[in-house]
Amino acid sequence: VVVYGRAKAWTEKDFSYDITGGVDFMSNVAKQVSVYWEEVDQDVLLSILKGIFSMTGANNLNFVENHTYDVTALTGEDVQGNPLNMVGSTTLNKAVQKACGQNKGKFTIAIMHSEVATNLENLRLLKYMTYTDADGIQRDLTLATWNGRSVIIDDSMPATEVDPEYTLTSDVAIDSSKTYYTKSGNTYTPVENPDVDDIATYYEMTANGYTAYTTYVLGDGAFDYENIGAKVPYEMSRDPKTNGGEDTLYTRQRKVLAPMGISFEKPASMGLSPTNDVFENGSNWTLVHDNGTGAARVYYDHKAIPIARIISRG
Repeated sequence: VVVYGRAKAWTEKDFSYDITGGVDFMSNVAKQVSVYWEEVDQDVLLSILKGIFSMTGANNLNFVENHTYDVTALTGEDVQGNPLNMVGSTTLNKAVQKACGQNKGKFTIAIMHSEVATNLENLRLLKYMTYTDADGIQRDLTLATWNGRSVIIDDSMPATEVDPEYTLTSDVAIDSSKTYYTKSGNTYTPVENPDVDDIATYYEMTANGYTAYTTYVLGDGAFDYENIGAKVPYEMSRDPKTNGGEDTLYTRQRKVLAPMGISFEKPASMGLSPTNDVFENGSNWTLVHDNGTGAARVYYDHKAIPIARIISRG
């Protein structure tokens, strides 16, 4: 388990206070501090998730491979006519069963990109919670569920652009129904007027490019969270000589976000706190084990870890 620390400062010049007739910039900052730290914690969480799904080694790969449900390469449609490479009616259930088997009931929340959420809405698989107001009128909330799991929609979720695939054409004559491409480095450019004399140098697109969206599904106890605190979490500093006088608000936080059954391996050089880049490095994580050697080493059962990811085209 590792503690991470983050710090932030905001500065207000006296000039800004004077010209606004006494509107205190720092009072506005104070209202935004909690939102800022929520975004910091979210970034750390996503970095840790990226790191643990980048682990290497045979036993760690048991977790990575079994807790990943990737449908991007599937072709065809389901019985309702929906593309198999996008989230559908059975995607979530299959993903959590693959990850934890009989323990799939531990999963309670899914965090997804709005593109994925929109597709689920179109399939009527995303159900929004409702409440009844004082007049007895039922209204929809912005909170949703997917197969009984709460849903958080956030466009900071991973969305990776996958390039199209190309191969040299086998044609010996120009096919007017096709688009041919020329290659320069890693760039493919459509040929406006194909010439049969150059056909041996032309490429065809064999697979379209797409965006791969990652949805994380978490369960009870997936992460241990502790707010460690700092000796001085907030303090003000006044500099009367700079810019005609200015005030700076300093904030500091130290916290723990520890994934169940997965240990942080401190790298040789890390500094005072692991950065998000350190968290994203798969070599800095491993399944918890008894420190045995070779085949005798016993690892934490990955099926007891309620963390999974779904990779889809939407």
